[in-house]
Amino acid sequence: MRVTNSMLVRNLISNVNNNLNKMQVMQDQLATGKRVQSASDDPVGASKIIKYRTDASELDQYATNTRDATSWLEATESNMMDTNKLFQRARELTVQAANGSNSVLETSNIAKEMEQIKEQIISNANFSFAGRYIFSGYHTDKKLLKDDGSFNVDITDNDINNTPETSYQIGVGEDIKISTNGINLYGYVPDNSNFITKMPSGTSDGVAASKSKLLSDNEIDLTSDYSTGGFTINIGGTNFTVDTTNLKGTVDTPIVKADFIDALNNSVDGSANKLEDTANIYFNADNKLAIEPKIYGLVAESITSTPAISSTYSGGINVSEAEVSGASISDADIGTDFDNKSFLLTVNDETKKITLGTVSPQDVSTLVSSLNSAITAAGFASGSVVAGVSGGNLTFSTTGTLSDGSVPKIEVRPIKSNKSKLIQDFDELISSLTSNDQTKISSFLDTIDSHVENFLTELADVGARTNRMELVTNRIDENSVSITKLLSDVQDADMSKVIMWLKNSENVYRASLSTGSRVIQPSLIDFIK
Repeated sequence: MRVTNSMLVRNLISNVNNNLNKMQVMQDQLATGKRVQSASDDPVGASKIIKYRTDASELDQYATNTRDATSWLEATESNMMDTNKLFQRARELTVQAANGSNSVLETSNIAKEMEQIKEQIISNANFSFAGRYIFSGYHTDKKLLKDDGSFNVDITDNDINNTPETSYQIGVGEDIKISTNGINLYGYVPDNSNFITKMPSGTSDGVAASKSKLLSDNEIDLTSDYSTGGFTINIGGTNFTVDTTNLKGTVDTPIVKADFIDALNNSVDGSANKLEDTANIYFNADNKLAIEPKIYGLVAESITSTPAISSTYSGGINVSEAEVSGASISDADIGTDFDNKSFLLTVNDETKKITLGTVSPQDVSTLVSSLNSAITAAGFASGSVVAGVSGGNLTFSTTGTLSDGSVPKIEVRPIKSNKSKLIQDFDELISSLTSNDQTKISSFLDTIDSHVENFLTELADVGARTNRMELVTNRIDENSVSITKLLSDVQDADMSKVIMWLKNSENVYRASLSTGSRVIQPSLIDFIK
């Protein structure tokens, strides 16, 4: 093979560029400290780097969650310990008041300090951390107690039996509860009236609505001549008149199905609304004409035509309801038990608080009427949910259908308490101190001891979770160090090696330039020199 000077020059340029590229790679690694600049540098390493970075980001978030959870638990613990000190002071005052040697004025003065202790306990119950009330369960935007010690949140079975929890994710598939249920701490005075025992309580799902449909008894005779007779379709009580101009069929020239469907689709009612906007019209697999309204609850009622098309309504659930039922109720159960009582009503995921006024006269009929008026006043569409009596039981049920035909749902949750047991006990003690009732004052010692024991039990649980957070924090820190090391091993450059290879690349580059000066063909100018 003949080697020309141009071939030598091309190879020289190629080799010089390669050497420059190698030197640039080393310079980039030296400047950034990273061995892998792009996925092409090390495809396997690049995938590991992405994974390790993702793991590191997750650990950073878990660390943030852990710090937040720890702060929340520590704030809760501090608050409960402060309340426990108030209990101790209240107990000391009770012992002092129960010694039998105090005058009415002296016990009255003790009552004043006890009143301040009660107000501070209420203040502690409404303690907020990071803008959220820590004892209000999932109602973190609401205080637990009002100033008078009554509940500021709605206490239903869900709050009492299914403790609402706030939790933080502190690991893969690992959560920790940070909330403490104030109802467990401060207790509740149950409502044992007929309002609770007779009112429905619970959830019920209805049946999904299905659409009505007209279906011809037999196959449509496309040879029949419909062009001169009347043709009317009744949907939901509205008549749609069909333009039959193109519906002339003969044995030799039957009506085309598309023309038949098109004529029905373009039929109009008195307001020029087309049937195709109201119903779907098609020939089914058996070649029978089917007309199906697009709206749930709208009934396709009849077809009147000449020649006659025999058709039948093939069903569909046009009114689907969900109902929740209570206990048997009679006029004797009403009394004043339902006056000014409240419950939460959820209809298809829309929840509202329903509050009754005074039920007068006190009978079942008036109660049902009052319930329906209160439901409408709360903002539910009139008649969308109805209170009534079925089989002697008080019931709540939905009416009509959902626009998408889905399953309706109703839930009734009576509010079972309005007063904290702890605050009620303090109110009774203050009243006893004011009147110097020694028997009731002495009995409060056992009462306050039970509250202290309850607080200590909950406090132990908070402390245990706080200690756990310390272990979780240490674990996350250790994992972060491990992940960072793995990421560094794959991603970071060995600076001593990079410097050595950079120097080596520079030497090679200089050598290639020196060699190139010998390869380039001498010119006439070189000889003139």
